[in-house]
Parts: sequence; C-alpha cells; structure tokens
Amino acid sequence: MREDIRGGLKNALERGENLEQAVRSFINAGYPESEVRQTAQEMTSGAQPQPTNTLNNQKIKSNSPQISQQKPKIKKKTDWKLIILGVSLLFLILILVISIWLKYQIIKFFGG
Repeated sequence: MREDIRGGLKNALERGENLEQAVRSFINAGYPESEVRQTAQEMTSGAQPQPTNTLNNQKIKSNSPQISQQKPKIKKKTDWKLIILGVSLLFLILILVISIWLKYQIIKFFGG
C-alpha cells in the first residue's frame, strides 16, 4: 500500500470528507484506481489501531465530536485581477464590434 495515498485519505477523512469522495479525488488527480481502492479497502477493513485502555478510549470518544464540529470556514476573496481582465476583455470586444459596424466611416476618415 502506498503511504502517500494512505496519508491523503486519512487527512481527507479527518477534514470531514467521506471515503468515496476522497477516493474519487485521488483517482481524478491521476493516481491508479486499483491502488487507491486497495488502500481505502485496507483502511476500512479494521486495520486501524484500537485503544488499549479505557482512559484512551474515553479521550477519543470525547474528542471526536469536537473534531467533526470544527470545519474550516473559507472566506471567498474577491479576485480583482480577474475582474479587471474581464472588464478589459468586454471593452475590447465592444471596440471591435463598433469598428466593424463603422468600418466605412473609419476608412473614409483616414483618407481611403
């Protein structure tokens, strides 16, 4: 089993993604489907270590809800470069359309 796939799947599960979404993500990223599915199967087949005493078990149970409730809040930033490029593109398209529409007047103006 590839450790990079295992680590990535484990990380995705810790972030709250379900296993199938994580597997799809790895496959879409170009990892071999057979390796990704095999790694996911080995992870879910009970290969996870179990706590040895009740104190650790209580810690895990008490921390689990807190981990699942802490989802990162991503703020969308306005990408001003993209907005400026989009407005510039629309402006240039407008100039092109106007110049095609008024081509005879433009030629006449420049002495043709």
